Amino acid sequence: MQDKWLSRIRRKGFQVTPISVRDIVEMYEYRKVLEGFTTEKIAHAASREQIEELKRIVSLEKDPKAELPKILRANQAFHLSIAQFAGNQRVTDQLNLILGYVSRLDTLCTQTVPGWIGHADVVRAIESRQPTDARTAMRLHIDLSRDKMIRLFST
Repeated sequence: MQDKWLSRIRRKGFQVTPISVRDIVEMYEYRKVLEGFTTEKIAHAASREQIEELKRIVSLEKDPKAELPKILRANQAFHLSIAQFAGNQRVTDQLNLILGYVSRLDTLCTQTVPGWIGHADVVRAIESRQPTDARTAMRLHIDLSRDKMIRLFST
């Protein structure tokens, strides 16, 4: 099918397409392009209110009692907020699509592979108006997430 989550089996119906390591690598490479751009862009121009909103979203990461569904929603909200603040609707639309795929993987991964990859370095670089550092922090964040997924889906 178009989104590649389902495969048609002739005369039988559909099955969930297995996720390959290559799929994961490609998704995360694409995220790095999109989110590196948006993070660098808002590090130049984020308002105080936008920075405070990002901090509010990720504050949940410090709560040891936070429930997985809330953390996953906050993660998605954080990444989409950065894209929306960057002000490029095409990039936001593409990121929304790829994050839809990633959120399905995150649900499996976070339940299976311990540890959460936080966003503090990204927020810090944006707040300090360091575009190159912001891009680098986001790319590292995405690489760490990718590596965690690969560990899960390689076994």
